[in-house]
Amino acid sequence: MGAVEPDPAPAGPVNERPAREADAAHARSGGADAAQGRAAGGSRDPSDGLRCPWCGADDVERIGAFGAQLMSEQYLCRACRSPFERVRK
Repeated sequence: MGAVEPDPAPAGPVNERPAREADAAHARSGGADAAQGRAAGGSRDPSDGLRCPWCGADDVERIGAFGAQLMSEQYLCRACRSPFERVRK
């Protein structure tokens, strides 16, 4: 018996389109900086009131559109380098 060859990888990034569609839907529904979050590298404006739950700093960066659950998004505090999640709006 010969070795089993793995299936070739699909062409292009497979997760890019659903993420763009989700960002567009979030922006249409009035969500804060949905499209800007990906375009700006994930940074958020500190004036939106989001603070680190560990140290209280407002210098946070969005590092993931989705957390452990689809209803949450991941952030990283730049001050204490602690990751945290919040429920998506």
